[in-house]
Amino acid sequence: MKRVVAWLLLAGFVLLLVNIVFIHLYMVQSLTVYAIVALTYWFLLRKDFNSKKRDREE
Repeated sequence: MKRVVAWLLLAGFVLLLVNIVFIHLYMVQSLTVYAIVALTYWFLLRKDFNSKKRDREE
């Protein structure tokens, strides 16, 4: 189930990027969604990186 959700999220993200770069439909909404996804990914990646760094230090 996790793989299906991951593939759907990846496909949606690729379609979002295609829309922003080529199609230009609903640009403000697309850029807002892109910013939310990017910030969420950045915060989760930073949290994961910090937890792995702490595990190595112990």
